[in-house]
Amino acid sequence: HQVSSVAFLMTCFWVPNIVLGPLAGVLVDKYSRKHILLFCNFSRAFILVCFWYIYPSDPPVYAIYTLEFFSGSILSLYLPAAMTLVREVVDKERLLYANSAVDMAYELGAIAGMGASGLIMAFTSVSMTFLINAICYLLAAGSLLLVPIQKSCQEPRKDKSLLKDLVSGFLYVIKQPELLVIYGIQMLFFVSYMTAP
Repeated sequence: HQVSSVAFLMTCFWVPNIVLGPLAGVLVDKYSRKHILLFCNFSRAFILVCFWYIYPSDPPVYAIYTLEFFSGSILSLYLPAAMTLVREVVDKERLLYANSAVDMAYELGAIAGMGASGLIMAFTSVSMTFLINAICYLLAAGSLLLVPIQKSCQEPRKDKSLLKDLVSGFLYVIKQPELLVIYGIQMLFFVSYMTAP
C-alpha cells in the first residue's frame, strides 16, 4: 500500500525494456518472429507456473518485483516481434486494416484483462491468478502455432553479427535527430501516462 512500491514495481517492469529494447530489435530482424513469439509465450507460461507452484499463498513483495522484471524482459522482445509479424501474415493491401485491428485487440485486451484480473483475485487468490495467466499464455502459443506465414515474406537476415547490427542501429538513430525527437516525445508520453495511475 505504498506509492514507492508501485514506482519500484514499474521500474522493475520497464527498465528491462529500455536496456534490452535495442538488442530485441536486432534479434527480431535476424530470426523468425513467429519462433520469437512462441519462445516469449512459453517463457511467460513457465515463469508463471513456477510462481504458482512456489507461492501457493500470497507471494512476498520481492517475488512480485522479480516477476515484473522477468515480464518486462520478455515484453522487450515480444512487442517488436508481434508488431512486425503482422507483415508476414497479411498482404500489403490489407496491412493498414490489420495494424488497426491489432491495435484495437491490444486495447480491448488491456481493458478486459485489468477487469478480469481484479475479479479473479477477488474470487480466488494471487497464486491462482498466476496459473490462469499461464494457461492464457499457453493458449496464445497454441493459437500462434496455427498462424500461417506468407511464403513471399523474406527470410530473416543472418548476414551480419549481432554486435555489428546493434552498433549500426545505434549509429543510425544518432545520425537521425528527428528520430531522437520522436523517441523523446514518446518517452515523455509514457512517463506521464504511467505516472498518473
